[in-house]
Amino acid sequence: MASSSNHVKIESNIVYGDAGNRPLHCDIYNPPGKETGRPAVLLIHGGGWSAGDKEQLRGYGILLGRQGYVCVACEYRLNEEAPWPAQIHDVKAAIRWMRTNHERLGIDPNQIAVEGNSAGAHLALFAAATPDDDSWEGQSGNSGVSSNVAAAIGFYTPTFFGEATNEPAGAVVASALLRDEVTVDTMQAASPLTYARPDFPPVLLIHGNDDLLVPDRASVLMYEALQSAGASVELHIYSDQPHGFDKARSFGRLSSEIMLLFLDRYVSGRQPVKADVPLETTGENTTLDQISPDITWSWHPTKNGTVTPKDIMFSDVSQIWWMCDQDATHTWQANPRNRIRYGCPTCMK
Repeated sequence: MASSSNHVKIESNIVYGDAGNRPLHCDIYNPPGKETGRPAVLLIHGGGWSAGDKEQLRGYGILLGRQGYVCVACEYRLNEEAPWPAQIHDVKAAIRWMRTNHERLGIDPNQIAVEGNSAGAHLALFAAATPDDDSWEGQSGNSGVSSNVAAAIGFYTPTFFGEATNEPAGAVVASALLRDEVTVDTMQAASPLTYARPDFPPVLLIHGNDDLLVPDRASVLMYEALQSAGASVELHIYSDQPHGFDKARSFGRLSSEIMLLFLDRYVSGRQPVKADVPLETTGENTTLDQISPDITWSWHPTKNGTVTPKDIMFSDVSQIWWMCDQDATHTWQANPRNRIRYGCPTCMK
């Protein structure tokens, strides 16, 4: 069945996998137009691994769809139907289905990201953490196809587990996912935090600091672990916001804008990873060529110097100032607009 919402065409209840005794379904949010090779996002609902449905993130499917991202919202077996790790098996099957059907979906198979809220965020980060790992792939469909993703987004993400909520600080109670299989080993194996490493796909974490279900420290610790490992990660924490705060219209729209910029930077390449900003203050022994390698500098025809400028003190879009090599109380100057650099006026007298 297909419907349209503000030019985003929605295909409902498409079979993407097989859970053994029943099919697994997804909804597809197709952007306007007929372009191919679009970026894509798999949307994974929350609900404590025991509730929720694929319609939960419909708003994000429409908002991101309007911006040219093909979104697929998948169902997965809840843990009363099938115990862990059936949930991640189904999510990985959805990723593999998207990659296998990239022509039918009009997407680039190398530009698939995952996004989830709460329990869905755990599954999103876990999928990103364990690409093509046979111990987590399952048999829900399209075996042998890569489950690798380009990036992951998590809202109020459970990143590790304990025997009680916030014990240790930031943990989510493990029995919510693992039911009766709670041990130190199973908790560690099911925690995205365990898998932080340099080649972890880029991650966006969004949380409220008044979350009583998933403490915001869960996201903080994941951020710190990924940053320490050298992976690309960013964290947005909203003051006084509870679990599920993005259901409010204003926060939902703001969150979609944050997601869009992140996806444009790390998935589609529509935006540079690093912002194109004016020249900044730099550290000791930094040369002019190091902070502006794309500019070929010329000496002023009469106010020229003989030494390499270093120890940059301050810079902005119109001027760069640095200490004189001959006398630290003097300054030199360069103008990025006309690409002219000047010798120290005091030493030249």
